[in-house]
Amino acid sequence: MEFFIAQLPNFNLTAWCWIAALFAWSGFVRSGLGFGGVALTLPALLLIAPDATLWLPAIGFHLLFFSWLELRHRWTAVDWKYIGRSMRWLIIPKLIGVVGLISLPADWLALLIYIIVLFYAAQWISGRHIHSASPWQDRALLMFGGYVSGTALSSAPAIVAVYARHVAQQQLRATLFAVWMIVVTVKLISFVAFAVPLQWALALAVFPLTAVGHYLGLQLYRKLAHNERRMKRAIGGGLALISCIGLAQIMRTASPAF
Repeated sequence: MEFFIAQLPNFNLTAWCWIAALFAWSGFVRSGLGFGGVALTLPALLLIAPDATLWLPAIGFHLLFFSWLELRHRWTAVDWKYIGRSMRWLIIPKLIGVVGLISLPADWLALLIYIIVLFYAAQWISGRHIHSASPWQDRALLMFGGYVSGTALSSAPAIVAVYARHVAQQQLRATLFAVWMIVVTVKLISFVAFAVPLQWALALAVFPLTAVGHYLGLQLYRKLAHNERRMKRAIGGGLALISCIGLAQIMRTASPAF
């Protein structure tokens, strides 16, 4: 037990309460919407500790496990053919993004994440969606989504925009969970290759809260069709506020070189 506690990040009780609540929220959003658990959680976690490499391994383990849980009886519902076609546009930008995650200063990476999430928030508040209408737009969005997933795993809106155009509606949810499993596996392998700590103790400590959030999100899933737009606007407003606070914090604490 002492060994396990020694592996945990050093936060006070208040911070741990927020961390527990945010990981529960990530599970709730992921199973409720089918995507967005990272994009809607990471900005708030960065306010607690502005180092994405601290949070992303734990989030990745959870995403991998709960995506498998979602798919364990639905592998035949996945559009593997389109996944294979799209991966050639996703994988190289993703690896470039992983290199950026590891090499960029923490403040620069946090700034990039807040700007990306602020863009998503503006889309949700306005009721607009990232839209793809041609093959070159598909490729651009997949490359952008691959890069963002490499840096922060918050690429869902860009990737969903493309997959929604090419994958049958009844296969879309299962296919997206399969994509999340693939991109997270690549990211975790990259972390091992670059000797980034995997934060296994943090992942285990908050796993029960993530599981509770996942269960509650599943209960919401069937009711989202009537309330999804309103819910996204409310979430978008919260994301915009968190991102603005994070940007202000970065600017206030940044070194002169930044």
